[in-house]
Order: sequence, then C-alpha cells, then structure tokens
Amino acid sequence: FARGTQDLRRFHNLTDTIIIFDEIQSLPIKCISMFNETVNFLSSQCRDTIILCSATQPNLNKVKHKMLIRGEMISDLQQKFLGFKRMNIIDKRNKK
Repeated sequence: FARGTQDLRRFHNLTDTIIIFDEIQSLPIKCISMFNETVNFLSSQCRDTIILCSATQPNLNKVKHKMLIRGEMISDLQQKFLGFKRMNIIDKRNKK
C-alpha cells in the first residue's frame, strides 16, 4: 500500500455491472489465462455480466485457467444466421 489505497477503494464500483471487452482476439496469448481468471472472478464474485466482442472469437479454453462460460446472449444462434443466407453453393464438379 505504498502508493495508497485509492485503487482498492474504487474496486467496489465494478460489482453488479456489465463489462464489455471489445476486440479480445488482440489479447496476447501469454495473458489469456490471467484474463480468464479475472473474468471468472468478476462474474462469480462481483456478480458482473461479461460481454466479449470479437469478429474472430479466440479459443479461450486452451490454457491452464479456462473461462467459465455462462452461455450465449442470443438463444438458437445458428437459426438466426439462416436469415442472412443469400445464396446456396452447389458443387457440380466431379458429379457422376
């Protein structure tokens, strides 16, 4: 506590909140395990809702400390994607 306790006093502001992490695919690989532990703590002990945003979702479970995933925000996600399907590709090569 040589620098004081100001940061600790502000930590309570993180309880019962929604925390959005954007572009998580840019997280360095060596930091993923620590990130998972932090997210698990915030979710379970601080009762936070964690939202991970990424166009290319990284695999956050191939490390020592896995993320405890509570589920997707959107139910039946694959069914939602069907509404965006605009074409059907038929491979007619080598058709006998």
